[in-house]
Amino acid sequence: MGKIKAPVLLIGAGGNFPNPEQKARGKKVYEEQTAKLPNHHVAFADASKHFIMFDDPKSLFSTMDEFLASH
Repeated sequence: MGKIKAPVLLIGAGGNFPNPEQKARGKKVYEEQTAKLPNHHVAFADASKHFIMFDDPKSLFSTMDEFLASH
């Protein structure tokens, strides 16, 4: 992953985290996994439990649009 230079957006299914502490731990794990990427962002689709594109497409496209507009 250290060779990837393009901006990377990782969107996690936030509906799997029943409380803020678990969500923070989940975000920490994702951040650790993407730490070698120089330009990355971790976000969550809070209404999704697995398939974000089916569970919460509005959130998915909104998050992607914001990320793309900022890059």
